[in-house]
Amino acid sequence: MWMKSIALASLILVLSACGGSSGGGGSSAPTYSGSTAAADITSSNAEDIGTAAGEAAVEAINTDIASDANPFAVVITDGNGMITDALTALAQDLAASEPASSLPSGVTLTSLDLGPEFCGGSVTVPDSFGQSSTLNGLITLNALCFNDPIDGQVTLSGSITFTEAANSFSISFSNLSVTTSDGTTTLNATLECTSGFLSCTYSTDFVAASGLTHRITDSSVSGNSSSGYTVSATFSHATYGVITITTTTPLVIGPTCAPLPDSGSIAFSSTNGGSGTITFNSNCTVSGTWDDGVTSGSF
Repeated sequence: MWMKSIALASLILVLSACGGSSGGGGSSAPTYSGSTAAADITSSNAEDIGTAAGEAAVEAINTDIASDANPFAVVITDGNGMITDALTALAQDLAASEPASSLPSGVTLTSLDLGPEFCGGSVTVPDSFGQSSTLNGLITLNALCFNDPIDGQVTLSGSITFTEAANSFSISFSNLSVTTSDGTTTLNATLECTSGFLSCTYSTDFVAASGLTHRITDSSVSGNSSSGYTVSATFSHATYGVITITTTTPLVIGPTCAPLPDSGSIAFSSTNGGSGTITFNSNCTVSGTWDDGVTSGSF
């Protein structure tokens, strides 16, 4: 059973390089239903777009920090189907751990089952999970706690849904909270891949301070709290549409200006030719520029 628990733990943050949200929990995860068209960047909306892009960058950074806290993280680095095969095998192993007739409510592994590195909580999977040729089902994490030698105690709560078809595979995190000594980040993220992981898309939906639900896709984060963070991503604004964001000056995040960065700057652009920049000032104000392809200005 202990080896099965390690295997299951390695599933938990398979999206270790993907997006997430530091927004609040609750029973239902935020779902993006906004514009999917290229954004029109204008004098009237550039500041709103840039400010939301700053929130999106902070979300990406916080998720990256939370993912690094998971010692069992699986990083997708190949396209040969190894991860799909491993996930299926692990799920089958879990489902076979007890006779199906004795598992009307599914399989629950407590911290006592999981081994000495686990410090509390449990994991529940359906009793049918992994018993077919495709991997479909919901895993529920109930304050699953484990001790990481670098990050200390890590606690996970929430759910993960696996959906596999003949030519596609997806993993969705729904209000999956990751708690470390640095605080709690809630991940609402989805990994969607073609068969064999030959092509994957990472996305996360989050609720901004405005109350709107935005989306980050395929974010990339580097840096640290001392030197600042660089972020690149595709950002979908619920009202205005899709832009690309890239940091031009490393972002420093902290409690002073949250949910915006404490300092740094971002450039953003749209495939329709519009672009802009935004700078986050130490007094929590913002300034920037816009260019709609015909005229330009500043805010």
